[in-house]
Amino acid sequence: MISKLPSPPEREPDLAADDMPRRHKVGGLLRRTRESQGLELAAVAATLKLRAPYIEAIERGDYDALPGPVYAVGFVRAYAEYLGLDGAEAVRRFKREEQGLDAPPDLIFPVPITERSIPGGRILALALVLAVCGYGVWYYVTQSSHSRPELVTQVPASLAPPVESTPPAAPPEPVTPSAADAVAAPATPP
Repeated sequence: MISKLPSPPEREPDLAADDMPRRHKVGGLLRRTRESQGLELAAVAATLKLRAPYIEAIERGDYDALPGPVYAVGFVRAYAEYLGLDGAEAVRRFKREEQGLDAPPDLIFPVPITERSIPGGRILALALVLAVCGYGVWYYVTQSSHSRPELVTQVPASLAPPVESTPPAAPPEPVTPSAADAVAAPATPP
């Protein structure tokens, strides 16, 4: 349960005052209100159970130094209510100053890749060159690693004809009659 915080002296400044610079309106208003009530930063931090650097960051408008948007909104509400200001109005102005502190983060959805059924010409040409080179390397490796088989094998010794120890005799040369023998010989009648 939330315990009642000790209230500072009753004096509520006008939240609608626009005499501060556009940036840090809420933080400047909170700082001026605290100083006008004579409160020390350390005392406010101890009472609210907040770290003093967070309160200083709110007063400076350095919202990046705060732990997160939800915590920052809670810190601003608690600090404004402690000082006697309208917490809801302070939070509304704080959110408007920070623009986007309470907005949900933008979601980025993945975009589908454009559909293409056939790869580009360069990819096809590269694939063809790689395939031809791969086939050439495979052919070279498989053909060079094995010795070439003989096309005609030797006839086994069991099927070979017997070998003779003497060379075969040369056939006699045919004798052909010479022209001189043909003139000398008389023609025989039939």
